[in-house]
Amino acid sequence: MRMVGYAGIGIAWCLTHLAVYCVAYPEYAPVIRAARDEDRPRRVYSLTQQWRRSAVRRCCGVGALGTIGWLVARLSIATYGPPAVVVLVVTGLVGFAAVGRIVRPRQPEDMPLADLDVPEDAPYPIADAHTRAEAADCVARALAAENIALRLSGEAQRTRWGWTVPVILRTGTPAAIVARTGELETHLDLPAGGMLATPDRSRRARVVLRLAQTDPFADLGYALPRPPGSLSITQRAVVGRRIDGAELAVPLLGVHGVVIGSPGAGKSTTLLALADAVSVCADAVLWDLDPAGDGLRVLGPAVGRREREPAAIEDALTDALALAESPTEDAR
Repeated sequence: MRMVGYAGIGIAWCLTHLAVYCVAYPEYAPVIRAARDEDRPRRVYSLTQQWRRSAVRRCCGVGALGTIGWLVARLSIATYGPPAVVVLVVTGLVGFAAVGRIVRPRQPEDMPLADLDVPEDAPYPIADAHTRAEAADCVARALAAENIALRLSGEAQRTRWGWTVPVILRTGTPAAIVARTGELETHLDLPAGGMLATPDRSRRARVVLRLAQTDPFADLGYALPRPPGSLSITQRAVVGRRIDGAELAVPLLGVHGVVIGSPGAGKSTTLLALADAVSVCADAVLWDLDPAGDGLRVLGPAVGRREREPAAIEDALTDALALAESPTEDAR
């Protein structure tokens, strides 16, 4: 009887989520409502058309899968008779029971549910979000718990390492989210440093939240080989990849920077990546001045000047200053 009860819960859960998936309401309705509030009729019309097409595609896909399943069941019954019916019923019952056992409301054995003082809008771990609508709702609850008011929680996107969820603030600035990153990671049950908030430069109220449940750079691979003289210091150099998989290209000419991070954060690796890019530039010379370590020793003869003693480093800096202050033609 318990299995039958779990199967009932699983069937109800599957039908509910299947209906929500087919109509695509959570993905499009909030965005269309926001476009109406902003008085953007063209965007409303475009989103409505996209919504209609998406719903039709989803319904057709679900219908096609259902028809294939029904034909397979009919063929099995016609071929094997009653044993096939038993196998199909038992398989379906076990499958739905497994789903029902996973999604059923959990209750501590030592505390009645009535004694739990948990608000209905309380945040929950992002790992419990299985759809885009649930991920957006999870983020909205976490932000509300930190008194960050949203006007809209955009369409979430599943990634290989977690979720990307854009949000639009009702009040305040993106700095409010950045300042509460630690608390939000606790609400969402993310690893330390697993949340990245990126403000949208074109829209002050829009912030893209990236929730990394696993290491997004675990399968980054190795950098492509670059022959000597293949780059120019005037070009942007690719020194890695961003969390979204796009290439990270940085300018090198006339840039002064400081690399700051806790132990193990990757400061040496970052400096080595930048130095490697400079070393292959046909119009630049790489210097390695490090009074406390091996510096860029791994680059070997690609380094034009290497100093380790404080006095020698001061001389090198004096020479660099003289080069910077000299006329352009003399510097060449």
